[in-house]
Amino acid sequence: MASPPPIPVLGPAALVRQRVRRGELVLPPYPAVAARLQELARDERVGVRTLAGVVGNDVALAALVIRHASSAAFSAGGPALTIEQAVHKLGAPALANFALAASLGGAAARRGPLAHLRREQWRDALLSAVFAQELAGRRGLHPDQAFLAGLVHDLGATLALGMLEEQLEQGAPSRRDDEWHQIVADLHVELGLIVAERWNLPEALREIIANHHDAEACLRVYRPQVTLIQIVDQIVAALAEPDGTAALRGVVGLAPDERERIATLVPRVAELMATFEPPVPAERRPIAVGPTAAATAGWPVDFGVKTTRGTFRAVGLTPSVLVVHGAQALVPNWLTSVILDVAPAPFELLANVIACDPEPRGGHRITLQPFALNGPVKVAWLAMIAEIGRRARPDLAGATLEPFPTENSR
Repeated sequence: MASPPPIPVLGPAALVRQRVRRGELVLPPYPAVAARLQELARDERVGVRTLAGVVGNDVALAALVIRHASSAAFSAGGPALTIEQAVHKLGAPALANFALAASLGGAAARRGPLAHLRREQWRDALLSAVFAQELAGRRGLHPDQAFLAGLVHDLGATLALGMLEEQLEQGAPSRRDDEWHQIVADLHVELGLIVAERWNLPEALREIIANHHDAEACLRVYRPQVTLIQIVDQIVAALAEPDGTAALRGVVGLAPDERERIATLVPRVAELMATFEPPVPAERRPIAVGPTAAATAGWPVDFGVKTTRGTFRAVGLTPSVLVVHGAQALVPNWLTSVILDVAPAPFELLANVIACDPEPRGGHRITLQPFALNGPVKVAWLAMIAEIGRRARPDLAGATLEPFPTENSR
């Protein structure tokens, strides 16, 4: 008697789709405070006091709103000292978008086996939102609507990561980050459209979610909006390259003056990242989302590095990576401003935390990668690389770098 055929083993994406077909997909409701603020923003008769009252009912949101309204981007007239002052500075549409961002950020910051990938997704959503907002006016689009489009166009990716985490918690094998990325890429559009339907998002946002990888496939009336988000996705990827803003020359559809506008946005990006920075993960285990300190080749260095989380010592350097050591942890897959205390003058840059490894002797070894290098900051970075390389191995300047010491080799 022939044996029955083996039952096929479903992969992670197939398991997610199976749950969707069974009606087992659980979606969070649209954030209530954001929905209320969006409703009020459509009524020109609503004043600052009413909006401030809604914000004031959420203590955490109120603190974020005041902090954001007090940033350099809204510096005119001094910092916001009250909720009403903050609401007046932001304006109703921007306030509603900010409330939605705060709610989405809270969900992205929760703990879990794929938390570092959720943070990455959330980071890129914020970047997409601010870049879309900046470019919208030049293209005849509404800046606040563009911010919202950038914020939500990849919502399906966050939902996919949550469902994949559930599989891990049920005993599914873990995978490399690049494998998780591919699974999410396979799922995020169809799951994003489910979110759009359940949340009753406007048709324009549904078209953006469905077609942001191929603007030519969308309804013609929405092509400018979809094209903008397609370009913004390229911008986010380009700025992570070692060339910094110079890599924007490879972004299809981005005009030269738009490249300049993106380059000038870095300080505002730093403020936005600081406003929404998630808590540092509590678990003391290696959290590597890129090359770890031990695997990176470069020169040994020793100088001070300041961040909003505290002071560190630089211990290793390559043309594209800086490794620091300090008592505090930094949030992996998040952008942070760092000040490098080097001669002839300290300088500040924006960097992505690509690895945070607790060390056996205490403290953390953190790998930072400069983000969006441009102008004087890029000049200072390259001058530092050249000088340190010359001092370390003057006979091999520009050649393959020697490895710097690691914890295990000291």
